[in-house]
Amino acid sequence: MADELRGRTYLLTPDLIERINVLAAAKQVNVSELVRYLLEYALDAVEGGALRIATRPIRWAIAREPW
Repeated sequence: MADELRGRTYLLTPDLIERINVLAAAKQVNVSELVRYLLEYALDAVEGGALRIATRPIRWAIAREPW
């Protein structure tokens, strides 16, 4: 079923958790719903070529670019 929700655990920094909580409160939406929305938005951008994820040759690392 496409609409089935499953729990997963991902490690996030305290700052990122706070930003998510603040945004969810400001928009008056459920935190999990907001995270699903933001992840889908970002994944669509990556898959569509609008967002590039630069990597470096270190296992499991993403090379962060200054925005």
